[in-house]
Amino acid sequence: MSSYADALREVSAAREEVPGRRGYPGYMYTDLATIYERAGPIEGRKGSITQIPILTMPNDDITHPTPDLTGYITEGRFTLIDSSTIGRVPLLYANYAIGKDVQAMKAVVSEKHSLLRTWELMTPNIFQSLDLAWTLLRIFPRELLHRIPAKTLDTFSAEMG
Repeated sequence: MSSYADALREVSAAREEVPGRRGYPGYMYTDLATIYERAGPIEGRKGSITQIPILTMPNDDITHPTPDLTGYITEGRFTLIDSSTIGRVPLLYANYAIGKDVQAMKAVVSEKHSLLRTWELMTPNIFQSLDLAWTLLRIFPRELLHRIPAKTLDTFSAEMG
């Protein structure tokens, strides 16, 4: 969708149309809404579905026109996470769970960041460094440490709890 919006901006500039915010045409909202709201019937069922497009956020800028307008257009539209869909859309819940795991890991990393920065200023020996590494690894469930050989994990399992 971001590529579409960028192409729309280029075409608009080539036509010498009056630019809107950040050079995007003023009718971009209408164009995006038209695309996002294209629906199709579901054979044998009532109602219809709306496509779920892929959108990138340039430089993580939530004020960028494309993600900003997309938010206004699609706000409240995706309501698959409710009791009526439990068991019918397991992939959605799996992705939600993975996202929650990533958020938890991000919190751990940012919490430990200051400890590691302090550690960098010191001159630890190899044993101190390994102790710190295992202290950090103990935070994670063993099944997430699949890149560490099982034999190594077994050696330190008593310490890992």
